[in-house]
Amino acid sequence: MEEESSLITGPSAPTLDGQEIIPATINVGGTTFQTTMATLRRIPNTRLSHLSESSPEYRPDFDEYFFDHNPTLFQDILDLYRTGELHIPNNICGAVFSREMDFWEIPKYMVSECCIHSYHRYINDLDTITSIQDAIDDVLDYDTDEAKNSCWVRLKRRIWIFLDQPKSSKPAQVLYEFWI
Repeated sequence: MEEESSLITGPSAPTLDGQEIIPATINVGGTTFQTTMATLRRIPNTRLSHLSESSPEYRPDFDEYFFDHNPTLFQDILDLYRTGELHIPNNICGAVFSREMDFWEIPKYMVSECCIHSYHRYINDLDTITSIQDAIDDVLDYDTDEAKNSCWVRLKRRIWIFLDQPKSSKPAQVLYEFWI
């Protein structure tokens, strides 16, 4: 009888290509995702590829990894590990998706070719906004420390606002109406 019980074993873990399939449950913002550790290891040197039971995100009482992030965006991140393609949803701001990629430690070159234009449009828009802000700063020549000590800088700024923003004061509105 003792020999029989030593021969009885529990169901063996399923294997894929000779490797044991270890399930992984990831909770992102309250939404749980199921995958395997092998899938998460497909893209090395990322936050997900380094997950283990000693990770600070691991919650042993729930046997899951918890991240307080956007679950909608995580679907696209997880699809990268499953398919090897990273697509940016049309309704997502490039800045938000870029921050998610930074958080998950995914290199920017992983963005799929069909979405690279959307991603670079965000980068170009950011560069344009920065250059416009720099140009405005140059035109206004306004430095808060300098303005405290210089009447000329304060006067120049007031004139600029008066002429550029008609709703800044009643006299500016009158001038605007008269000018048009």
